[in-house]
Amino acid sequence: MNNIRDITTDAKANKNTLAVVLGLRRSKQLYTALLWSLFIFHTLAFGVFQSGANLLQALLLTVIPLALVFPFCLKAQIRMATLSGEKLNTLLAFTALIGMIYSLSVSLTILLL
Repeated sequence: MNNIRDITTDAKANKNTLAVVLGLRRSKQLYTALLWSLFIFHTLAFGVFQSGANLLQALLLTVIPLALVFPFCLKAQIRMATLSGEKLNTLLAFTALIGMIYSLSVSLTILLL
């Protein structure tokens, strides 16, 4: 995200960051794809590959954290599509918040089950 914010100045300085190489549109698409890939990898880890858990535990471990983080991911996707430049700093902090909410929700769900 820092690289997306600095894409113009990095390109002028000949810094070949991933964002410069991909361009603004594809860099924003990559951020969005990585954001939503959380749902795929979480479902695989806690839903599909839960061999020791019963079905209800696997379902709760899959649904609860994703349900809690979904509205935040949606808001981040909208912000990525609409913000640019220095305003992306708020999205950087918001992305960290998503990581914290996800981690806490998974941890608390495991503890409660």
